[in-house]
Amino acid sequence: MIASQRLISFQSLFAVLILVMIESCALAPFSSPKSAQSLGPDKEEIDIGILSLPYVQYTSGITENLDLGGAIGIQLGYDASIFAKYSIINEPLGSSVAIAGGIGVGYFLIPTRFAYIGPVWSHHWKSFEIVVHPRWNTVQWDETTLEEEQQDVTDPNSTNDEEDLILELDGGQLTYGQFHLGMNFWFTERFALSVSGIGFFGDEGTFSSGLLPESSLLFQF
Repeated sequence: MIASQRLISFQSLFAVLILVMIESCALAPFSSPKSAQSLGPDKEEIDIGILSLPYVQYTSGITENLDLGGAIGIQLGYDASIFAKYSIINEPLGSSVAIAGGIGVGYFLIPTRFAYIGPVWSHHWKSFEIVVHPRWNTVQWDETTLEEEQQDVTDPNSTNDEEDLILELDGGQLTYGQFHLGMNFWFTERFALSVSGIGFFGDEGTFSSGLLPESSLLFQF
């Protein structure tokens, strides 16, 4: 009886932990464009960074003003996305303005789908660049039931395993804002160190107090 109560208590705690982790991972990717300026035709960029956990982002210049790319990141699970950025004002030095958005999927115990869009502003000096990128994110997930096979605790040698319900999660949608403030230190025309802070906000206030730090290396070729 005591063993059974302990098992139920453990399962309840486990379900709460799973729910917290799922909710923390029900977010769009944190990585953002590091500039409003387009790469230009036939030019590419690889952004390798750490934002709590690592990510890799690849961008290719399609036209003078349009970039396309993709990113893979790791939270407690993973996320993968494709994105586009169109530069409305596109200056090699000085201020540039763009619009950027993307779609993708994530997975940690449950699959999620997300989309995001927002303006990008940056100002580029010779070896220093500042970028501001507010954006709106939406994440969706389907109704999910998590189960686990448990052995009869009164008979450890029993082979009659049963599936016990761990958690039922209703389908839903989360919409929230994200704010990116970054600085790029260009050591050469093709290599930079990027340092950023990312904050989150929603209808019920800010999700995080302060900014989440990010650092990455930018390679262009």
